[in-house]
Amino acid sequence: MNKFLSIILLLMLVFTSVALLATKDNTSSMPPDSGSGKAAIGGAFTLTDQNGKQVSDAEFRGKQMLVFFGFTRCPEICPTTMATISSTMDSLGEKAGHIVPVFISVDSKHDTPERIKDFLSNFNPRIVGLTGSEEQIKEVASLYKTYYAEQGDLMDHSSLIYWMNEKGEYIKHFPYTISADELAKTLADGPSE
Repeated sequence: MNKFLSIILLLMLVFTSVALLATKDNTSSMPPDSGSGKAAIGGAFTLTDQNGKQVSDAEFRGKQMLVFFGFTRCPEICPTTMATISSTMDSLGEKAGHIVPVFISVDSKHDTPERIKDFLSNFNPRIVGLTGSEEQIKEVASLYKTYYAEQGDLMDHSSLIYWMNEKGEYIKHFPYTISADELAKTLADGPSE
């Protein structure tokens, strides 16, 4: 019986050793990490502003952006978010000069520059409203990883506020439910490195 138990223990030891060697983490065969550590959110776009002028993302360089996707006929989320961004800009004082809030319409069928201008007249005058063709909106929404879809007369859409740095690179995002005070404090403190 002892001999039989010894053979079983020896076989288990051999099996365990083989299993450990087979599952050993061999990092020398892994390719080197080539990621930048930056989120792939944002990018080059050209759209039309609320005054009918063609605007590219490059025109915002040197300033941070707060980018929000919505539509002018939105019953709740968009006006609430624009009011939050307006209050934030008001409370930032001089620091607001370094930030451009950007409202991008996902409703190219209805949101003409004139309609966006009328919608934004209720909010802080620093907010830039942008629209474009269906293809242009689809492209910029894709760059920002933003979801939108027509739902009857309205649009279903993501409701994040994207904070972009002076180079147009993603810093972080905020939910539309963030308070103006919290958003203003975060922006005033600046991005954390």
